Amino acid sequence: MFCKAILSIRTCITQGSPTLFTPRMITEFLCKEKIQLAAITDVNTCLNAPAFSICCKRHGILALYGMEAWCRDRKALVLFSNLELAMDFNYAWYRTLPADLPQDLHGQDPRQYCVDEDDGILSVEKKYLQVASPVSFNELKKEVESKGGLVFKNEALPDRYKQPIEEIFQLRKNFLDFDIGDCGLFSANESINFQAIRTGFEKLQGS
Repeated sequence: MFCKAILSIRTCITQGSPTLFTPRMITEFLCKEKIQLAAITDVNTCLNAPAFSICCKRHGILALYGMEAWCRDRKALVLFSNLELAMDFNYAWYRTLPADLPQDLHGQDPRQYCVDEDDGILSVEKKYLQVASPVSFNELKKEVESKGGLVFKNEALPDRYKQPIEEIFQLRKNFLDFDIGDCGLFSANESINFQAIRTGFEKLQGS
């Protein structure tokens, strides 16, 4: 069984992403492209996940909430199907990040915008997010899985689905037919079936 998915979305809170990459704009575009499953994976934060959740519901898109977590020894994809669990993890992870702003930002705009579902700016994140936490990948994996989430090494999503995105139409580069096998996307309680997501990633790694 396949579903049309995008599993690597960065919004305007990730430094280097266009400021117009709000959850509203992204999900409107994904709806037009008939995307069924979408995951928000900003660097080291889930702060735009609440807005993403609302916008996905508006358009009938199944949402996963997570981040690209930068551990001390590798980068990892963290995914939750439950927004509350994702936000709880987000605040705990945030506290592990170094507080100092790097001296050299290579001329990039350091502004990182947390927004609502209608593009209103809620805050500008002051802590620089693109830094590594002192937490190891194995420590992260144990913590996330204990809370019902999934963790994959960043290379679990092939590079062809992680290209830098400069404008909205380039999101098409990251679309994929996600093979979830015979599991179905929903479990008995109608939540997203994480076994299906795990199966899909295993098939991606073998492709």
